[in-house]
Amino acid sequence: MNGVGLGFDGRVVKMMKKGSWLSGRLAYIAKVLPLLFSYKERYLSVTTDTSAFNGYYFMITIANGVSYGGGFHVAPEADLADTKLDVTFFRETTLRDRLFNLRRVRLGHHETVPFISSLRTHSIRIASPAPLDMHLDGEYGKGKDFHIVIAPCKYRFRG
Repeated sequence: MNGVGLGFDGRVVKMMKKGSWLSGRLAYIAKVLPLLFSYKERYLSVTTDTSAFNGYYFMITIANGVSYGGGFHVAPEADLADTKLDVTFFRETTLRDRLFNLRRVRLGHHETVPFISSLRTHSIRIASPAPLDMHLDGEYGKGKDFHIVIAPCKYRFRG
């Protein structure tokens, strides 16, 4: 697994699966821009190894790698070998902030954006009162309860 996106990120993948007469980055922008205007944050409950909290979130990304989704650097400090998940939380914010900071997220320069925070954990559970759009490495799904954990020593590779 490289990345999981819940909320807005999952909805984008759902919309991309519907296809478009456009292709590449233009097709992506044509799907994302209307969603930036219309997507509503969702109330989510989050439990990690060390904390539990809840609130309204635009999206939550759980990454094991630095980037996904066509080069979005959602977890610029991620390390595949550290046995931890890098979780980025995008809290409720204004449309202006969504538009203004999209490029910063793509480039991985969002560490100082006030409505974005991150943490590292071995496991995370996210619960939603209603079904929530999500993707796992670009494969769309929907659910109400997500439990994501690093399973150490499941695969061994030799060079």
